[in-house]
Amino acid sequence: MPDKSSRSPGNNLPRRSDGAQSDHQGQPVKVDYMMRHNGEAWLISDIYLDGAISEVATRRSEFSTILKNEGIDGLIAALNRKADILTGTTAKAL
Repeated sequence: MPDKSSRSPGNNLPRRSDGAQSDHQGQPVKVDYMMRHNGEAWLISDIYLDGAISEVATRRSEFSTILKNEGIDGLIAALNRKADILTGTTAKAL
């Protein structure tokens, strides 16, 4: 369990990586993350690349653009394409 003495306001807890991650060229990558306690367990709520680039903000912006240009069906299709790439399968819309 994370150290409660370093908590930020609310149930959020910023954590720093030890620099053990590396990119495809073997260069170190700084990956920090925000943890949130949901009452039962600590969960990662955001990831920060190079200490500043929020994955949640990046995805929110990406999804907002798709919604604006292609609507909800476009967003579902984009998410299914990403799932296909990650799993090597074909995701089906409900």
